[in-house]
Amino acid sequence: MRFKEWDDYLDSMLSHVRFSPDRYRIRMEFEEHMNDMLSDYISDGMSEEEARDAVLDNIGDSTEVGKLMNKAHNAVVGWIWQVLKLCLIVTVILCLNPVTGPLFGVIAKTAVSIPDIITGYDDSSIHGEPIWTVDIDEKVILDDHKLIFDELVKKQDGTLELRYRDITSPLKDSIHFDITADMIFNEEGLVMVSLSGSSNGGYIDYIQREIIGMPEGSKLLIIEFKGDEITYKGRHFRIEVELPGQ
Repeated sequence: MRFKEWDDYLDSMLSHVRFSPDRYRIRMEFEEHMNDMLSDYISDGMSEEEARDAVLDNIGDSTEVGKLMNKAHNAVVGWIWQVLKLCLIVTVILCLNPVTGPLFGVIAKTAVSIPDIITGYDDSSIHGEPIWTVDIDEKVILDDHKLIFDELVKKQDGTLELRYRDITSPLKDSIHFDITADMIFNEEGLVMVSLSGSSNGGYIDYIQREIIGMPEGSKLLIIEFKGDEITYKGRHFRIEVELPGQ
């Protein structure tokens, strides 16, 4: 949904981001986040007008957010990345030349590896290669947390790996939301015996949780959170993931 007050807010916020090539992407990410929050507030019983105002109150002052976004999207680093992409294009063109191809082929391979340093999920694991992957594709809003559950992966040793992202408001001094062992169980209500893993930290936190002890023959992996009335205002979510043959 689009609202004039939201557009005014985003225009004001983005005016502080000096690296103009990133402004469109930032706007799209904020609009998605704001619409998710709007739906969540309306489902909690707010009117649309109340929900619109609550979204803006939750995100915070446009000037402060804009300054934080400007720091996160550093203009110098951004323009360096733009130059590197241009160099990559030139390199690929040169690779097509039979004379310069062999030399620039080495350069191109090095340049192509640059995006690999961007933060994301770590596919290396002591638990072996994936046997199967189930796309979850579920989003949950918990106050200033946006949780995006991406996938469930089963490794060769039977370990299940839950992958999800936790996106927090840039103005909130909040600890990333953590899935704990008592939130994970199967269709019979059996809680998993072990839950461990890692996260990378940052505004967008890519979290990987290893679930060990899923009973053989389980048909569902259930993730359920019941928030207390103080911290998460009683918010609740339940996600059911159908499992391939265990």
